[in-house]
Amino acid sequence: YLVDEGVTDVYIVGGEAVVPASVETELSGALGITVTRLAGDNRSETAVAIAEELETVSAGFNEGVAAVNGMGFADALAAGPFAVQNQDAILLVDEASPQLT
Repeated sequence: YLVDEGVTDVYIVGGEAVVPASVETELSGALGITVTRLAGDNRSETAVAIAEELETVSAGFNEGVAAVNGMGFADALAAGPFAVQNQDAILLVDEASPQLT
């Protein structure tokens, strides 16, 4: 499907514990697709990696963020439409997160 649709670039979101290296290998090796893995040591760091990539690749990216509770998915899911509308990144935070400045 990916080759038939002309897909040349794929983002894998999450580390190898979430999306195995074999997926990356198949995409890049067998299918010739350029793969970029966005990952951190935890979900909060992965969200930061995504925000940094957005800043790099998106001309319309706003420098704002939607900071949401990173301990579950409901807050991030609910913030999604807001973040898209405002072209903001979603950052997952918890009580151990560094102070946002």
